[in-house]
Amino acid sequence: MPRPDIAWGTNVELREGHWAWRHDIRAQVVNPDIDGLLTACLLHHLKGWPVAGFYDTQRLLMDPAQALPMNLDEVIWVDVDMCWPGARSLSQHVVLDAPSDATAVDAYADTVNPSLLSGHARRHNYTAKYPFGTFQWAWWLIGRRALPDMPDPGDLVMTGLAWMPDGGFQSVETVWRDNCVGWATQRMPGSILAPLATTDPSRARAAVAFAESELRRRSGVDRGWRNHQFTLTRGSGNGPVMNMSWDEAPGALQALCDAITGIYGWRRLVLPSSYDVHEGRWRTGDRAPDGWPLSANRREVVSLAVTSKSQFCWTEPGSLTAAIE
Repeated sequence: MPRPDIAWGTNVELREGHWAWRHDIRAQVVNPDIDGLLTACLLHHLKGWPVAGFYDTQRLLMDPAQALPMNLDEVIWVDVDMCWPGARSLSQHVVLDAPSDATAVDAYADTVNPSLLSGHARRHNYTAKYPFGTFQWAWWLIGRRALPDMPDPGDLVMTGLAWMPDGGFQSVETVWRDNCVGWATQRMPGSILAPLATTDPSRARAAVAFAESELRRRSGVDRGWRNHQFTLTRGSGNGPVMNMSWDEAPGALQALCDAITGIYGWRRLVLPSSYDVHEGRWRTGDRAPDGWPLSANRREVVSLAVTSKSQFCWTEPGSLTAAIE
């Protein structure tokens, strides 16, 4: 039976063991993009979880005050597709090559991910995968009782932030429209996306553009924006590269979180003022890493996502081991 404090949606199976661990969490490690920042601010407001660091799938930026190795039982990886044994993740990308990976990778027993829970894999039902970000997924999981009213479609800032993460505002204009609207209104009934999705989701792009301009104005952060979304690092053929200098990064991340919490009226999230950097080895290819999926259980792969039907991205541990083993 579902817990009474978990929102329950059609066609998304959330077993008790997947989410009960949230009561043990003491800190977050977050993807340093707009999706991760929005979700981190939401979780901090509701649960009080501080941010101990950021992970961009190559670099782990850790608060120097954080004891290492981390106690993985007490850390939630936000908008990060971890497959490292013991990691507990709140994420949304496709992480399966085949459906059988769901039980083969130990970490997936503690991963709260709609694409994983619904069985979407590169080789199975890929095109019907979850099409939005972790922020919208987290908002729906938490449920209406703990959160304010849904944004009015006429509130361009609130609506724009709801549609901003991971490009759902673009997908809803394409051949993926039915899948987007279906997730927003049926598979996650009462989601933060529902008000616009039940009227005219083609308005989402304009709302997102307006919300971007407001975040830029409030935060003063003008670098790192692409497709109306902020990210600290951007993808390249050799892995994530910084969109700004190391000296700029702590201030930019803090300014964006201040803008987000100010818009929502949430309590302020104070981030670390400096970071120690641990680096893994980012990899990509048209097939899963050698030995997958059991290579994850052998600590040969830290995180993995299926980024298209013909591309995998994953991270080998490198110096990350000292922080997470």
